[in-house]
Amino acid sequence: MSLSKEWQLLKKNIYCLVINKRMGRVAYIFALLGTIINIYIYLFLIAFLGSATSSFFVKILPYILVIIGMFVIIGSLVRRVNDIGLSRWVIVLILLICSILKLLFNSYELDVTSIFQIFSIFDITLENLFITLILLLFSLPIGEDANNNYGYAHGINKFDDYFIAYGNSTLINSGVNKDKESFFDNVYKVYFSKLFYISGRANRSEYIAGVIGANFVVAILIFLFTSISKFSIDFFDVSLINGANLLIVYIWPSIGIITLSIRRLHDCLLSSLWLVGLIIPFINLYVIYHLVFKRSWYLTINPNGR
Repeated sequence: MSLSKEWQLLKKNIYCLVINKRMGRVAYIFALLGTIINIYIYLFLIAFLGSATSSFFVKILPYILVIIGMFVIIGSLVRRVNDIGLSRWVIVLILLICSILKLLFNSYELDVTSIFQIFSIFDITLENLFITLILLLFSLPIGEDANNNYGYAHGINKFDDYFIAYGNSTLINSGVNKDKESFFDNVYKVYFSKLFYISGRANRSEYIAGVIGANFVVAILIFLFTSISKFSIDFFDVSLINGANLLIVYIWPSIGIITLSIRRLHDCLLSSLWLVGLIIPFINLYVIYHLVFKRSWYLTINPNGR
């Protein structure tokens, strides 16, 4: 893995994201609910920061996040409608229904704040719950089985002259182990045999096992660390445990999670540079979706993925 290749792959990923304007059901649900959860998390953090500072940027940041969040939700709805094959006038109708619901449940003043509240669904209110349920209804229809003007079917992307599909195909590349491995086999692989491996690929089962297994590794390390510390206290009257020293036990699992995440992104044909997106609001949803839900990529000669 070289930085130049990862950068080139990142540019191809962004290109495919722009060109393919369709979104599957699972991705749509994750984008919708993930955006709402993201907003609440960051609003809580901003409220915490706001209590310690009176910065103007901190005061306007909630409005910026909500505006971006609404663009993400509307953009996801557009992509989902494209995948189903419905007219985009459906989106106008949905926005009209949502606005009517807002006006029926509330009386708004004609000011900027009221207009902002009408177009936001992030307040915890009954009408926003109804609107969220209406938006979730678009996850029920199956996407069109053929290509359309907005992209290839079944989430297929085109890289140069190759069609890339995702799934458990018998044509899947040899970089992914086809044998069914147990949970403990995957944990051993992540934290021992492939601890420093950033090349190759890791499927969903390996990634989930590695993330869950991190808790077992930390628990074992803490047990060993406290046992050694107790021994040093009993025999040498010296304690090895304090806040800083205890953080050492997280180094090993952290290395395993980082290298595992790089291999998992490669298994989705994403650049490892996307890991930086985990700390960026809303982009983190795209990265987490691929880490947890996206299937392994493989080459296909059929642009319909069948």
